Amino acid sequence: MAHYAEVAAQRDALSAQLAQEMARARARFEPRIAELTKSLDVQAERIKGWAVANRGAEFGGRKSMEFVAGYVGFRKATAALQLLEGWTWDMVLAKLTGPFKRYVRNNPEVNKLALKADAQRLGPRRFKLIGVRLVQDEKFYIELKPAVPETRP
Repeated sequence: MAHYAEVAAQRDALSAQLAQEMARARARFEPRIAELTKSLDVQAERIKGWAVANRGAEFGGRKSMEFVAGYVGFRKATAALQLLEGWTWDMVLAKLTGPFKRYVRNNPEVNKLALKADAQRLGPRRFKLIGVRLVQDEKFYIELKPAVPETRP
């Protein structure tokens, strides 16, 4: 156990040193990275504005344009359903009957959290009626004591 504790202490010391060095690196680099990211976002919006405004004249029916530094273009986005004006998802759900029934999800599942929360009230007899039991197995663990600095006379 003493050897285990010694190796764990070495690992923890290295982990702490790594965390300190990473924090220093973050403090050094993150401000400049944030500035550059903001600059890129602004530039991307400008390029997008130009592309949208000049799509017909500059793209000529193509979806992308090549430049020395790269490409700009338009891609199909992931399809999404949008509600028509005046509709709600509950209204759509009510209309999905007959041949549209297959588009309604039916995914009942056991609420295990509620059953565990009510375990004392329900008791083992009721749990048995519904085909479950509450178990609480043991799990092995190792917990180290805080390191005590060595004192030498």
